[in-house]
Amino acid sequence: MEPVDRELLTDRVAGRLRTAIEVGHLRPGQRLVEIELSRELGVSRAPLREALRQLEKEGLVENKPGRGCVVVTFTPADVEEIYSLRSAIEALAARLAAARPDPAALDGLDGVIDRLQDPDLQYPDVVEIDLEFHDMLCRLPGHRRLHAVFRMLRSQTRMLLTLFGASAHDPELVVRQHRAIVDALRRGDGEAAARAVLAHLADARADLLAALGVDPTTPLTKEDPS
Repeated sequence: MEPVDRELLTDRVAGRLRTAIEVGHLRPGQRLVEIELSRELGVSRAPLREALRQLEKEGLVENKPGRGCVVVTFTPADVEEIYSLRSAIEALAARLAAARPDPAALDGLDGVIDRLQDPDLQYPDVVEIDLEFHDMLCRLPGHRRLHAVFRMLRSQTRMLLTLFGASAHDPELVVRQHRAIVDALRRGDGEAAARAVLAHLADARADLLAALGVDPTTPLTKEDPS
């Protein structure tokens, strides 16, 4: 028999855990007990530990003194960091993409927006399609490192939106904001595209902070006691 690829097994375990965290099956602050997870996933503790280290690098779990590995709990300052970084890289992506508009790629973005208009979509599907749009946007300029930064933030963003974003979800606004981005890209207007991206992300940031009980106009840093 061919030996099992340990790296592949680790990736599969990480994928199962990642999905469980992103959709809220494993809750923020929940302790991840290795022996229980090993039994549930049907794997030994070695690939499980490697998978947990992978998720720690992605910012989905953390090691707490005296508690071991736990699912991250997002604070308002975390929202601020994630969305300020997303704003910086996605505005840059829009400016770079507008300098060399690719009609076929922009048609692809329009297709993603069309899927957002399906009235039967459930909110978790909306989150996934929205992130697909932003992933495509960050791939448009062909800037590998820029896209890699977005990919690093994608799981954390999905977790945030899934846990806290549903109450403020406005389907029509989301579609309009995404259309504004693509329309500006088609015109080759990088500044208008960047402004549209920033407006969309600012609204998402404000909704998440409000869901966490924080005034969105309050400046936040990691040292903020909230």
